[in-house]
Amino acid sequence: MLFKRDEAFRYSFAEPLPVHFQIVMVDDHAVTSAEGDALMLDLSLEGAKLSTELDLHKRDHELIRLELFFTLYEKNFDLLGDVVWGKHLGRQNQYGIHLLVDDEEKHRLLIALKQFVKDF
Repeated sequence: MLFKRDEAFRYSFAEPLPVHFQIVMVDDHAVTSAEGDALMLDLSLEGAKLSTELDLHKRDHELIRLELFFTLYEKNFDLLGDVVWGKHLGRQNQYGIHLLVDDEEKHRLLIALKQFVKDF
C-alpha cells in the first residue's frame, strides 16, 4: 500500500494532537494490547502521521492495525487504521497510518477538521 502525500486535504498541527491507541490486529490475528499514547502530527481524511515513544516493531509485509482514540474540535473519534510505514527518530518513532473510514466517518472528520482550521 502506498501512502499518498498528494491528498487534497492534509492538515499539519502546529501543536500535535494527543491520541490514544491500541493494537487490535497483527497480520490476520486479532489482539488486544494495552493502550498507548501518541501525538498526531498531521491528519487527512484517509491518513495520519503519529509520533510515539513506543516501538511497534513493524516488519516488512506485516499488517499492524490500530484503533485510534482522539478528540478534534470537541468531537470524539474512534477510528481504525493500518500502519503503512514507520521510522525511528531518536527516542521517538513516527508512523504513517492509513485510516479505514467509511463515507459517513470521512464527512464527520472533514467537518471537524474544517472547524478546527477555521478557529486556529
